[in-house]
Amino acid sequence: MSRASMTAAANAFERPPVYGIASCPVGPHIMDFEIGWDEIERDVDWAEGLLHSAGLNRGDIVLNTISQWEGPWTSPVVRALRRIGVIFLTAEVWGFDARRTAMFLQRLPVKAIFGLGAETLTGLQSGEPPISDLLANVEIIWARPDAFPQLKDVEPEVLLYVML
Repeated sequence: MSRASMTAAANAFERPPVYGIASCPVGPHIMDFEIGWDEIERDVDWAEGLLHSAGLNRGDIVLNTISQWEGPWTSPVVRALRRIGVIFLTAEVWGFDARRTAMFLQRLPVKAIFGLGAETLTGLQSGEPPISDLLANVEIIWARPDAFPQLKDVEPEVLLYVML
């Protein structure tokens, strides 16, 4: 069974009325909100345009450092990467997974990193090679606000990654 045949089989089913439900802090409360199919498609289109404008193309490799609970905000990016044909790798944002991030950066020609956070950077600082060497061949990084200041002296272009 191929990915195409699995997708075709899944498309034969009636889809649910909403794409998903997400939660977001609003003041002192956690509010749930629906994500509709039109919204997700619009977000995927936007993400695809952003990724293309950043120079990502079919066959490029991107390292995603995201957590599963961030799915409502990161799913459009992942879907856009799939549309473009970008190969994407995943690692957790937490320090315990910094060695996986380092391994990917040492063994594969990673062109971009999406969602790099301070806890991962802290985990990378205790290892070899130095962070500057690990990031030397990466062209663009979307860094979380807690990591952004720590990356001001690295070579790749560093952009701020903020979940809205």
